[in-house]
Amino acid sequence: MKSEDMMVRSRIVFISFLILAIVIVWRLLDVGLIHKTKFRMANKEITFAVRNVPAKRGNIYSSDGKLLATSLTFFRLSIDPTIVDKSLFESYVDELSSCLSIIFKNKTKEEYISKIKKARNSGKHYLQLGDRPISFDEKIVLDKTRIVKLGRYKGGIIFTPFDKRFNPFENLGSRVIGYVNDNCGVVGIEKEYDEYLRGQDGKALFQHMAGDFWQITPSQDNYNPVEGCDIITTINSNIEDIVHDCLKRTLIKTKANYGSAIIMEVKTGDIKALINLSRDKNGKYSESYNYAMGSYGSKEPGSVFKLLSFLALFEETNLQLNDTVDTGNGVYKFANIYMHDTHQFGKITVKESFEHSSNIAVAKLINNAFGNNPNKFLNHIRRFKLDKPLGLFKYGEAVPYVKKYKDRNWTSVTLPWMAMGYEIKLSPIQIITLYNAIANNGVMIKPKLIQSINRGNSFIKNFETGIICDKICSDATLIKLKKLLKGVIERGTGKRFNDGIYSLSGKSGTVNKLINGKYSNNTTTTFAGYFPSEKPKYSCIIVIDDPKGKEYHFAGQVAGPVLYEIMNKIAVKDREGSETIMINRKCIEE
Repeated sequence: MKSEDMMVRSRIVFISFLILAIVIVWRLLDVGLIHKTKFRMANKEITFAVRNVPAKRGNIYSSDGKLLATSLTFFRLSIDPTIVDKSLFESYVDELSSCLSIIFKNKTKEEYISKIKKARNSGKHYLQLGDRPISFDEKIVLDKTRIVKLGRYKGGIIFTPFDKRFNPFENLGSRVIGYVNDNCGVVGIEKEYDEYLRGQDGKALFQHMAGDFWQITPSQDNYNPVEGCDIITTINSNIEDIVHDCLKRTLIKTKANYGSAIIMEVKTGDIKALINLSRDKNGKYSESYNYAMGSYGSKEPGSVFKLLSFLALFEETNLQLNDTVDTGNGVYKFANIYMHDTHQFGKITVKESFEHSSNIAVAKLINNAFGNNPNKFLNHIRRFKLDKPLGLFKYGEAVPYVKKYKDRNWTSVTLPWMAMGYEIKLSPIQIITLYNAIANNGVMIKPKLIQSINRGNSFIKNFETGIICDKICSDATLIKLKKLLKGVIERGTGKRFNDGIYSLSGKSGTVNKLINGKYSNNTTTTFAGYFPSEKPKYSCIIVIDDPKGKEYHFAGQVAGPVLYEIMNKIAVKDREGSETIMINRKCIEE
């Protein structure tokens, strides 16, 4: 009897332990697998971490105080629908849903009600609202709804702020201003001056709350972010607007590949407008690449380069404006290659050869003067630093292409072809630097895009005008070059532009584009110059690539009219400004 009783008791103990073991294993499985997500979320809700507090990025301004780029605060909107008291939820969810449908316009009021109620009933703690971030103005509208007024911990609405870069003038000069990605500059001024613009991030202790929300927690180790500096550019928003409008209309009319335009202040080198517009596959024009400075905009300059050729001739020889050169019947053979003029000029003066842009004349003169010593000609290019980037930007600035004498690719026709602007590549910013030096009485200055870097009312850094060359040529040469540039407008290829509000001096250049190793009938047209001629205030260059149509083949037909229109509109603005100043002075005197 005792033996059987012991067996029963042993079995009871064994079964009890077995049941206990099964319960323990079940609980372990329940905690480790079935409720794993639940416990992870609970753990998250009490997690603390030190995180960055992003600094507000600095602004970019024009020289006339217009905001070119700024950071606006936007909000990602979400809700924890389980937080709101039941009676309040039922009373106010209609109002919130109606407001959401008006702001986002992606769902009806009823669809938002259904979505929020479904999330609440399923115990969901985090629900994204809307299909995009909302602006500060839209947040103000939402703030008026009663659920939002209850606050984060009673209403459950979560506004997660973040900064987004905004250009008030949209595409106006946007490629030069640049773009931002994750608060870092990608291209343009945004990239070049990113170290100043981005500021210094702060640090703070954050607590991870329910609904995947992080909240700053007071700590003695927290420190606030330092806002970025502001960049003050040399750009004038009014001139920029004029240039953009004139250039774009001509591009649309000629269906060109792209257009680039620069307006620069003669005495200071301040760039007042820098526009680049290129055609996309849909035929629309927008800012997508900086052709004025970048490598894709570096091309054979054509006849606008003849200015440097004549500068070298006047400096190194006794050539006079009324000396003559025989261009024959418009065709001349250098070595084994024929060069052509657009017309048969015959025997013409040096002055006429420049005014009517004779290729043969300048090529013969340069070949005769420097054929035995090409380096004497090349030294003028090097002296003006036209064989190197100007150093305006650290990133993306074009490297000029200038052949060296006795290089493998130097041939017997390189020098005469270079004289008329072929077998050399320069960017528009380098060409305008040369023309600006003539306007500036021989002082070649470095173009400038930034005036200063400021923090509040304090100057962090000022940018002074840089000198490339104190004197590019003698006064005698300077007088001759100015006469040549003025003669182009009075009697030559630019005579249709001789009746402007301001007087213009300049030179056109039409280059046949090299396609698949051969020169084609496609052209790149350029017009460079300065105005007013007597007392130059602005230098300028217009480049229009591959205009379509026979009536839009030459620079005088395409690039020249753009510059002429821009000049006249700037002249009107200048006169309006002068009249305002005179009126103000009169008021003060009275």
